[in-house]
Amino acid sequence: MLSPEFLTPDRVRVDVEASSRKDALQSLSILLASGPGSLTAGEIFALLDQRERLGSTCLGNGVAVPHGRDPSLEQPVAAILRFTDPVDFDAGEDTAISVAVGLMLPEKEGGDLSTVVDALRMADSAIALRTASTPDAAVEAVQASLASAAPKDVEG
Repeated sequence: MLSPEFLTPDRVRVDVEASSRKDALQSLSILLASGPGSLTAGEIFALLDQRERLGSTCLGNGVAVPHGRDPSLEQPVAAILRFTDPVDFDAGEDTAISVAVGLMLPEKEGGDLSTVVDALRMADSAIALRTASTPDAAVEAVQASLASAAPKDVEG
């Protein structure tokens, strides 16, 4: 279960200019470094860039989820950039993104990454993020996506 501090408005920027994937990852790294964790923005950038080189984190619908692991974290931490113009994420055809959701995850393996990816992969989630005009609206869009993607308890 993701804690409420997983994503806060202070780690969200809307109407960001980025000229490249590298530029986007550097900006995302700065935001992620402002949250809990022990890594610097430079160390986070190296992790995000290394992960992107393994394979694109583009989910489709204009959203990418660059991510890495920080051994000092107990809970995942997220940051969001919504770009004024789509950014080419160097992953082949049609991979320009409008929104980057950066994640730093605890060292221990868990389902948090797949939970976030599954929630953000939904078309409604991508639309909500691409149209969020404030940091608060972006946080609300992610929370709503996570809630709608969560398995529902079935009473029998």
